[in-house]
Parts: sequence; structure tokens; C-alpha cells
Amino acid sequence: VRFVSRLSTPVKGRIMFINVKEKSLTAAALVFELKSEITGRVSDRIWNVSGLLYEQIEFPIEVTNKFSSAELVDFTITYQTEYIFDNKYLKAKNPIPPLPKDLQIQTIYGKAENIKIRKNGTGTLTLNYIPMSMFTTRTTIFFVNNVVG
Repeated sequence: VRFVSRLSTPVKGRIMFINVKEKSLTAAALVFELKSEITGRVSDRIWNVSGLLYEQIEFPIEVTNKFSSAELVDFTITYQTEYIFDNKYLKAKNPIPPLPKDLQIQTIYGKAENIKIRKNGTGTLTLNYIPMSMFTTRTTIFFVNNVVG
């Protein structure tokens, strides 16, 4: 048995095996509680965007609805920004220390919080990029719908 969750949040599942004997007598059931564990994500597409410090860049991305279980899907958009600190600056004579978590600002954001896309259709999402530090950042964009995955 392989339990695969299509959601970006952990979910639980249950599988039950029942042995039915003759004369309508049932034996003890085997019940397995399953919990998904997200060990990694595979990006559908990767966009590399660069710009001057503190200058806003607006760029569109195409989003495809690959789910065929619903006619129109309303995705909630969330962003997760991660700062990548290069080791060559940390090993220098005067190393640049990594930024504390409270100073790590989200560099990519969009005006829309939701996007509705038809089955096997595409939609355009306009994003804004503002580099707030000299460090490289990686922003992961999540499209979540609890009904289809």
C-alpha cells in the first residue's frame, strides 16, 4: 500500500482490512492509520528573475490547472521565501553574517490571493519582485485547493 498526498499540508488517512468468515461471522479488523509526510517538492517550472536593489520588477507567469476532477478550481496562493547565503562570503576575512530570520523579507509577491482556473486550462498571474538585500533568494509559490489537492 502506498499513501500519496497531493496536498502541501500533512493529511491523515485510514485503511481497514476486514476478514469475513462463513456464516456471517467477522474476524478482527486490521486498521492502519496513515499520515502523509512531505519530504520535498518538485517544481513545475522555475523562473530566474534578477534586478537592481530596491527596484520593482513586474513579470507574468502562466499557471496551468492539471487537475481534471473539477470544472473550475479556485487556488489559494501562498509564498515562501528562503534566503541563500553564499559560502564564499562567509569564508572571507570579514565575513558577511547571514540575516536574522526577522529581517528576511519576502521579495516576490502578487496582488491576487486567489486564482480561478478551468479544468486543463491556464491562467496568468502577475508577480512583483523587489530585491531587498544583496543575498540570493528562492521563493516557492504554492497553489492550494483542499478539494482537488
